Amino acid sequence: MKKFSFSPIVQSGKAANDTYHGDIDGLVQTHIKLIEKMNISNGSCEDVKDYVSEMNSTNLISNLTSFTVHNLCTLSPCGAGKTMLGFDIDGSVYSCDYFTGEPDFKIGNIFEMERVKDTINKGIFTQGLLNRDVNSIQECSVCQ
Repeated sequence: MKKFSFSPIVQSGKAANDTYHGDIDGLVQTHIKLIEKMNISNGSCEDVKDYVSEMNSTNLISNLTSFTVHNLCTLSPCGAGKTMLGFDIDGSVYSCDYFTGEPDFKIGNIFEMERVKDTINKGIFTQGLLNRDVNSIQECSVCQ
């Protein structure tokens, strides 16, 4: 596995409860350790294609150092259902890992699909995300 996402906080499970407060210091320390381990691993790679990367860290560094948008959530249209999928432990499939566990955003179940791509392409919610364009939002269309 060369690319992954370390997303310990999404608005489901314990985080759906407004009174839930995560250990931010612990989260930051864990993230720093993760980046240190990736740097050690990547230091022995001869080819950049073999690098291990964590999506959130990579996007944060990219956003801080350039105006190029790589984050799936800020692409237009976003990558939901096209470059990203979320899977729950029961086989439920979501067009984005941020929607995992949210019944309204479920597009099917991997155990019941003939062809995953066909199911994704037919999903009303996925089509809405793939058709979302920031240029159609007045405030966004004028912002670089």
